[in-house]
Amino acid sequence: MSGLSVSRRALLGGAAAIGIGGAALRGSAAAATVGSGVAMPLGNLPGWKQTIAEDFNTAIPLGGFVASPTTYGELAQNCAAYATYGKRLGVYGNGSANTYGYYDVSKTLSTSSSVLDTYLHVDPATSRRVSAAVFPLRGGLQNSHTYGRWSYRMRSYNATGSGWGCATLLWPADDKAWPASGEIDWPEGDIKAQPLGMPGKINGFFHPRDATNGWEGTVQIPSLNGMWTNWHTFTIEWLPNSLKVYLGTQLVMARTSHVPSTPMRWVSQTGPNNDALGRPVLPSGSSHVQIDWVVAYDPA
Repeated sequence: MSGLSVSRRALLGGAAAIGIGGAALRGSAAAATVGSGVAMPLGNLPGWKQTIAEDFNTAIPLGGFVASPTTYGELAQNCAAYATYGKRLGVYGNGSANTYGYYDVSKTLSTSSSVLDTYLHVDPATSRRVSAAVFPLRGGLQNSHTYGRWSYRMRSYNATGSGWGCATLLWPADDKAWPASGEIDWPEGDIKAQPLGMPGKINGFFHPRDATNGWEGTVQIPSLNGMWTNWHTFTIEWLPNSLKVYLGTQLVMARTSHVPSTPMRWVSQTGPNNDALGRPVLPSGSSHVQIDWVVAYDPA
């Protein structure tokens, strides 16, 4: 199993607690077709009430997103992105520049053509790897909820090296509740995957509730040989004692036991990956992770 380990998330993310603001339902189907060519779904579904619809339809250049220095999880109120995305998008705060790298949205995030782009690279100012972690906001003061449906369209782009990873996941609202809380990573792994001999193959993992460590009972989510470099729609559908995971319209995993039952939050994070033995690697070159849109629903 490879991916961004819990230690790697903490290493890059700095403080664990996330303080965020509210968000309104935003986005338009017309704008969503610009990025990947597939329109963002708008409106409720049978049994589901839409609570988030983010299509990144306002262009912000690199440097326009800046993490708040005082309120972890929020954008700085004086940055160019705040007027549009301040109540729509949360970000992990800047971490310290250590051996493996750090989060810094000012050096990695931009939006154009209705796509959010994360530019993973070596920062020439520090000679460290820079990446980002982002999450769309829902109404209220937090991004977490118990049960829901998330769909999002993403890919990797122009990966010139190896060792860069992405984990898009449902993670417990209470960090200390892990691993007993469970975790759902879809997708997760090396976005080029050369060290594993699987160039660009998507991976995912289900970490069951009641586990005593990060590996116990972990199940790999089938990827149907999907490739990171292609646009895919990923969906997690989570209800009491029921978890369904989709790639496009294809159901790839269904679970009815040890399904998480406490509040979880959705986040897409990038950074140095781990190898098959869980050891951190130092990425080479650069890469991009792109998200066209994200929608979320609560049970109706």
